[in-house]
Amino acid sequence: MNEAGKKTNNGRIIRQWHDELGREWFEAENDKYHMTGYVMTRGFDAWINYCGYRANEPMEPLEIQLGNRALDTVMPLSVMANSQIQSAKAD
Repeated sequence: MNEAGKKTNNGRIIRQWHDELGREWFEAENDKYHMTGYVMTRGFDAWINYCGYRANEPMEPLEIQLGNRALDTVMPLSVMANSQIQSAKAD
């Protein structure tokens, strides 16, 4: 998030929180974008999954809602503990 702020010199984090899966969530914006997402790390690897919209264009509420729902359902499997990964099994 700091990188987005560096490119426009006005980035700011609006809020941050953690969920029960250990994801560090954020909501942030700068002059160009408003975004929501989460950060996960494991060792030297990091993932940032986010969605957002351009601040100077009309918002599309349904697209933003869909993007936020997708964020809550997607997580890189390589950052989860093996005990948390569940595979579908045929009966």
